[in-house]
Amino acid sequence: MIGTEISAEENASKDYRKVCEAGRCSLEYLGDWMSCQDAGTSTELMGATSRADCDRACLADSTCSGVIDYFWIAGIVGCYLYTSTCDRPEALPFGDPGLTFRKICD
Repeated sequence: MIGTEISAEENASKDYRKVCEAGRCSLEYLGDWMSCQDAGTSTELMGATSRADCDRACLADSTCSGVIDYFWIAGIVGCYLYTSTCDRPEALPFGDPGLTFRKICD
């Protein structure tokens, strides 16, 4: 038997929304295959070597509302900063919204 895993990672980012309460901000993960549909524009953080670089940049920038992470994908290096709200997170039109992929064995 040969197992293969179905994946849409080539098109999928992991999105984090900036949440501020009582003067303290943090980034919350939206969930697998979820995206901020009303996030407006985003800007690549040049020179970032990890998602932590994007997290720090977003938390330090009052105009940033979230992070789009591609570092989790082996073939892509980078992340983007949202510059608008993230009030309507939605499942992406591919992949598995918040669950795991099924394995197919022959």
